Amino acid sequence: MTDEPGLGKTLQVIVLLEALVRAGRVTRALIAAPANLVANWESEFHRWLGSTSSELSVFTVARAAANLAATVKLQELVGTSRPNHMVLICGYEALYTNGS
Repeated sequence: MTDEPGLGKTLQVIVLLEALVRAGRVTRALIAAPANLVANWESEFHRWLGSTSSELSVFTVARAAANLAATVKLQELVGTSRPNHMVLICGYEALYTNGS
């Protein structure tokens, strides 16, 4: 999506994911973004869904090389069925590093 900033693209994705989870159509989602936007995505999820009211658990990994613990967490999350409804917001570098 290449629309101008401030038009609600992030909110549209958040609302769509929440609706798909509530409908039972999606249990996990991956959002790949530039590392400098990972924290923004996380804050927008908490802003619009709250930290406890949503059925979604949000996890973030911005830069795999800079954070070994985050890399281990990512590998553990991918291999587990918990939590049932998970959104992983991942920086491109972390995704590329863990995907190979």
